[in-house]
Amino acid sequence: LEASRSAGRLLYESGDLDSALGMYEQALKVDPRDQESVRARKNLAAEGALKKSGLADAEKSRDLMRDADAQKKQEKKARLQLTEDEINSELDELEAKLQGEPQDLATLKRVAELHVMRRDPQAALDVLEVAIQVAPDDPDLASRASDLRIRVQEKRVQDAVARGDEAAADQCRRVLAEMRVGEFRRRVERQPNDLGLRFDLGQALFESSADVGESLDQSITELQKAVQDPRRQVQARVLLGQAFHRKGLLDLAQKQLQDALSSGSLDGSRQNEILYELGSVQSDNGDADAALQSFGRILEADFGFRDTAQRVEALRAQAGG
Repeated sequence: LEASRSAGRLLYESGDLDSALGMYEQALKVDPRDQESVRARKNLAAEGALKKSGLADAEKSRDLMRDADAQKKQEKKARLQLTEDEINSELDELEAKLQGEPQDLATLKRVAELHVMRRDPQAALDVLEVAIQVAPDDPDLASRASDLRIRVQEKRVQDAVARGDEAAADQCRRVLAEMRVGEFRRRVERQPNDLGLRFDLGQALFESSADVGESLDQSITELQKAVQDPRRQVQARVLLGQAFHRKGLLDLAQKQLQDALSSGSLDGSRQNEILYELGSVQSDNGDADAALQSFGRILEADFGFRDTAQRVEALRAQAGG
């Protein structure tokens, strides 16, 4: 998801709007509810329409928007990313406006967007918190604020890793996992029939479950529902396989992973990840021959994949003994 969004930003900055739009479409295939990608797609479509209408028929464009200053402002708002100078200039203008109209909701939202553009999620969150006080029943504001809280926490994890403080990083990861669970629970409560949200909650619960317990059981329940979503079916089956493996239900784990492999729509890297998990389950289940076959399929495609070669050697040594 982050790679697709980053590619979209870079392509936009290079002036390739169509390819940038394609990258954000790719991001939305990963997570159809990702608010940054939803907004980017909307803005890219608007900016593309403005450019095309201007190139095709300048007179018609003037008819649509006669005021040149208003047109420039509209085009700037439609743009996905502004230069640093443009961001700072607009922020100065809008923050001055907020001095006289501190509860102007549209201005607060735009200021938050500008802080996101300058990659300052904490500042954007601070502004959205004010906007939520103005419009506490606005679901879009609540969703955007929750996304930003998660991004702020993700940055705390990255900062802790960067400075080599693994204890702090682990603590930040635990907080992040709890935040994701809480947020996706709220979203599922609002939209109980959204299978994509069921997957998000199941994944968050799985990642928050350090051992076998209630969170893991709840994760399995959510993922079993998410399997019905064709877009998330493979991912849900892989997580189910890992969850059953963790609980020691090895036959169930093996079936989920084999079903995931049979989907026929996997790239090489993803297939190897699933084969590795399947081989681990088969090995733990005492089926060395099946495990060797799974690991062997990985080595045929990528001999350096993780510790697969060492695991094959260990299994052969056990069989020889």
